[in-house]
Amino acid sequence: ITALEASEWHPDCDAQVLVLAGTGSCITGRNRREETEKLGGRGHVLGDRGSACDIAQHALRAVMTILDLDNELPPLGSDILTYLQMNEPEDLIDWSMVATKTDRASVATPVFNAAVTRPDDDIANAVLEKAANRLTTDATACVERLTHPGEQIQFVFNGAVLLKNPSFAKQVASLLQSRFPEAIISPLQRPSVWGAVAQARNNA
Repeated sequence: ITALEASEWHPDCDAQVLVLAGTGSCITGRNRREETEKLGGRGHVLGDRGSACDIAQHALRAVMTILDLDNELPPLGSDILTYLQMNEPEDLIDWSMVATKTDRASVATPVFNAAVTRPDDDIANAVLEKAANRLTTDATACVERLTHPGEQIQFVFNGAVLLKNPSFAKQVASLLQSRFPEAIISPLQRPSVWGAVAQARNNA
């Protein structure tokens, strides 16, 4: 909610939905009737759909599955090893047992890089497509709980996964626009701490 408070609520919109995707993820929304909804945000074991952790986990499992089935590490697998400064795929086993949430999330970086530098990388594209669909599905569920037919929606993007990866943000925006053609979609322009300041002023 503080992130939404930091955004400009478009006067023509009946509801605002924050799509937050960083290390973790969650969807938070509110409407003019002062109702709020939240989906996700339960951590990388139970949730965080479409987050950097989620992207990294799916990419790691995909490259290891292909290694097992084809006996050959795909290019994305080599990218991940290089990024983590490892020599062999088996090095990932011990790492995966002790890696922190932040460590795991960092593996999303070579996935995004692969999608940009190798547009035909099937694994990177499939992983990111799945993440985009997950964020869109959760955001759609939030909208359905907060709005009535015909009401206008404003989506606000926040988190490094969306703000630092324009192609991915565009992919998510396109999916949302296909479901809500009249929606307004924009990135959060100010840190969410500004929302806390706005709330304090409103409560003063």
